[in-house]
Amino acid sequence: MVRTVLSMLVRPGDEGEFEAAWRASAERIARWPGNLGQTLSRDTRQPRQYVIASDWDSVQSLREFETSAERQALSARLDRLRESAAKSVQEVLFVTPPLEGAR
Repeated sequence: MVRTVLSMLVRPGDEGEFEAAWRASAERIARWPGNLGQTLSRDTRQPRQYVIASDWDSVQSLREFETSAERQALSARLDRLRESAAKSVQEVLFVTPPLEGAR
């Protein structure tokens, strides 16, 4: 499994529009072959700083999505709302499930 991690600083005042655009994009990406799920999180101290994480079953599935016209269209909606972005692709080595009864 591979995980993309994209950190974005959203333009002031565009946070709500960014979150809505991400949700719409995430619904479409979820249907893409090989996508295992996505998360959007926001920094508690800097509310314009977001992190998008997306899990894929393989590098090949991720690359097919990354080079698609659909990815370009979805990214365009988010790109205009951000000041900066940094991306990394990571190989997931271990995942620990939550302990039973731990909540």
